[in-house]
Amino acid sequence: MSTINIVPVNTPAGILQSRSAFFLREVNFDPARRVLDLKGDLNGKYAKGLISNSKQTAIPFSVLFKGVRSFDCVNYDDFEAAHGASSKSNFDQVISQDDLSKNKNLYWVWFYDDVFVVRADGYSFSGFIAAE
Repeated sequence: MSTINIVPVNTPAGILQSRSAFFLREVNFDPARRVLDLKGDLNGKYAKGLISNSKQTAIPFSVLFKGVRSFDCVNYDDFEAAHGASSKSNFDQVISQDDLSKNKNLYWVWFYDDVFVVRADGYSFSGFIAAE
């Protein structure tokens, strides 16, 4: 039996732990390049240190996964019923001994309505920049 460790990912806005932190706007998948791009908005309420304009309600961002082996989009409430108690944040890396030996990473990205379960080599952020 493999030991599973769930590690919160530190986003440019910090470690977020609220259903209303991320809102999904767009999903793009390029199967030839094995790239998944999740575009969304960060709720301005959770953007301390990123915004100087207190009236800004959403900050666009993107999480780009590279080397995508698989991904699934699951209803938030269904996923929370199965895994919610083990989640640490809106973006978790799920590590097991099996994953380490295969050098494949599993990520959970929680948006308001959906959770993306992504197996990929890695990820990068863009956006998280507020308007002045």
